Amino acid sequence: MNEMSWRYVAACVVIAVGLGGCAVLPSGTGPIGHQELHEALIADDLDFLSAAVKAGRVDVNQRIPAPVYSEGTPLITIAARAGSVRVTQFLIASRADINARTPADETALMLASYFRGLK
Repeated sequence: MNEMSWRYVAACVVIAVGLGGCAVLPSGTGPIGHQELHEALIADDLDFLSAAVKAGRVDVNQRIPAPVYSEGTPLITIAARAGSVRVTQFLIASRADINARTPADETALMLASYFRGLK
């Protein structure tokens, strides 16, 4: 390739990344792994989560294991406990059950209120 072709390719890559954001999903069509989903929730990675929901690979009301809740807990409770505001807002807007409870009977509101001052 000549220099002009490389510049064209580089410009296309920059545009594609800019339009696509950083929401890169792992390959496949099945559900996202629990660990990867948990990491996205606590990192407040809205791009990843919204792309996963849009692709049908994550259900906003699903439960996954988490360090404190090995038997599984709703996504919204993980995000609220972590203080992940953007992800929590997205889950609420996507009709996640705001009254869903952890195995310890905690709601997302309870967790957000309690853990807010601990960060």
